[in-house]
Amino acid sequence: MGKIFFGGDYNPQQWPESVWNDDMVLFEEANIDTVTVGVFMWGRLQSDEYTYDFSMLDRIMKRLKNENKNVILATATAAHPAWLARKYPDVTRVDFLGRKHTFGQRHNSNPNSKNYQHYAKILVRKIADRYKDYENIVAWHINNEYGGFDYSEESLIEFRLWLKKKYQSIELLNEKWNTDFWSHNYYSWDDIVFPNALSEHYGDNPNITAYQSLTLDYMRFNSDSLLNNFLMEKEIIKEITPHIPVTTNLMGMYKPLDYFKWGKEMDIVSWDNYPPNMQSQSRMALTHDLMRGINGGKQFWLMEQTPSMTACRGSNPVKPPGVMRLWSYQALAHGSNTVLFFQMRQNRNQSEKYHGAIIDHSGRNDTRTFKEVVKLGHELEKFEPTFLKSNKDSKVAIIFDWDSWWAVEMSDGPTRYLDYQQEMVKIYNQFFERNISIDVISKDDNFSKYELIIAPYLHMVPQTYQEKFEKYVESGGNLVLTCLSGIVDEYDNAYMDIKPGIFKNLAGIRIDETDSQELDIVNRIITNDNQDIGQCSMIFDIIQLDGAMPIYYYGDNFYKNTPVVTKNKYQDGFCWYVGSVLDDFTWDATMTMVLKECNISHIETPKNVEVSIRYFEENSWVFVMNHNQYETEIVSLWTGVDILSGRTFKKGDVLKIKASDLVIIKE
Repeated sequence: MGKIFFGGDYNPQQWPESVWNDDMVLFEEANIDTVTVGVFMWGRLQSDEYTYDFSMLDRIMKRLKNENKNVILATATAAHPAWLARKYPDVTRVDFLGRKHTFGQRHNSNPNSKNYQHYAKILVRKIADRYKDYENIVAWHINNEYGGFDYSEESLIEFRLWLKKKYQSIELLNEKWNTDFWSHNYYSWDDIVFPNALSEHYGDNPNITAYQSLTLDYMRFNSDSLLNNFLMEKEIIKEITPHIPVTTNLMGMYKPLDYFKWGKEMDIVSWDNYPPNMQSQSRMALTHDLMRGINGGKQFWLMEQTPSMTACRGSNPVKPPGVMRLWSYQALAHGSNTVLFFQMRQNRNQSEKYHGAIIDHSGRNDTRTFKEVVKLGHELEKFEPTFLKSNKDSKVAIIFDWDSWWAVEMSDGPTRYLDYQQEMVKIYNQFFERNISIDVISKDDNFSKYELIIAPYLHMVPQTYQEKFEKYVESGGNLVLTCLSGIVDEYDNAYMDIKPGIFKNLAGIRIDETDSQELDIVNRIITNDNQDIGQCSMIFDIIQLDGAMPIYYYGDNFYKNTPVVTKNKYQDGFCWYVGSVLDDFTWDATMTMVLKECNISHIETPKNVEVSIRYFEENSWVFVMNHNQYETEIVSLWTGVDILSGRTFKKGDVLKIKASDLVIIKE
């Protein structure tokens, strides 16, 4: 890979072949060099059990090769064909309500259907064999946006086998799941049924379950089932083309799949960036950093984004002028080595016909979107190959944990209102606004390089991790914990100890009671001289000090003047504990204090101006991005050349950055 790949999803089978000629001309004009093809072609490639027709894909592949385009070749298994669902009904899923689905949509393949697996493997092998000698294939794209759940009989059989492999005996499962509760004792593996609306869940709500241990293991099993489908295809591809990297497009902070497990199996981590609104720059930055963390700290690929607007939402706003370009550069600033879009040409019909595309229905080259893509495509030529070796360098990390996400949101107390993802964005934003580089890591990663680690709502932590966290802090590390952390093991059994469970020594506190209130009931947070700092809500740990010192206090209720934020020295390091769900003001005050005491510097910029830096050897690339819809100024802290404009800047120069624009200073 010698340059930033630029392009995206191309579905030429959806239009007359006469259109392909126009597309190639427009691709050249926009400097598009890379396309993903074949994602949804199974129905075109195979019309029954025995009949395969690769003639159209052959023509597409030959045309792209002749046009010197890189290809990310998909395995076409993202949506099964109608004949397969008709002949083998087990191929379609059963949903949470117990309803058997028919053919339709796309996330509808039962991952544990032997018939789905059989025909998917045959198709993948045929595609890999047929196109293995194409030197312009730069990656394999397996399936597409894996997701969803299945509660079919086929999956239930596999779930029981999964449990048997994990627990070895039904007696051990009964012990770990504490099945004496509500007479849930299991006598054989066949007694175990899915946790869904027909069994353990209340009010048809996937998040409210009477038996968390069962539901948690189902979540893990479901993630593993889809991962096994990925590995099934990967094994075939690697057998035939071991030199070509393999990926599948992840979906950011996607709750159903434990992406840290997936990242270990992917040659390249790639993801699709579709933020919920136009004010999502912090959320996008967090998710880019998460993808880098899932990839073991290495660079990732931005596989999809829209050049203009999405589809399938209540409203679908167009990206204002400059925003598509700016968000593309933000991905690069946080570790992406590609800028790819969905889609190349706008579809003619169905649910994505109004989804944005580089080329719209008219096929014109003078639309605003196309002209912005052209500008970006030619700018990317200015990046030298060494940029692709550069990466972030962070001394701060935040722990993202799928087990805790699942467990804390399905816990039947102390609250059902906590939104793990929303809280992660809120806390990450404290570092984003200060332009502090931060890694998003798992609890399994190495902590030693970080001066500060934040572990929000790390609810579910096996006992074996206690020593790891304590060693990190005792050797000089700094740790920030929050309420609900460290109090259940991997089976969701509460530790038979004072709260915060395995973190009690680190935090130096004792929690006997935790209050919880409706969302509209808040408590003031005050200093020791009764000055208001902000507010907290939802969860209120009533903290007794056991070596820690108080930082902030509750201002109201019967626990008024008891600590809500504490600090504990633990040998050579410190642990802060946050006993409630803080508002932005209190998080700002808390992190200002923590960062100062940890001697972690930050870069001050005007509001909504982001600085992100990539490094390689003696070089650095400083991205200064203005997310405002107006021009802003910042005094340069760097000396170098803006690779976009060619202008030279010195420390102390005033950078004037237009709305939704940026400079990239190569030092």
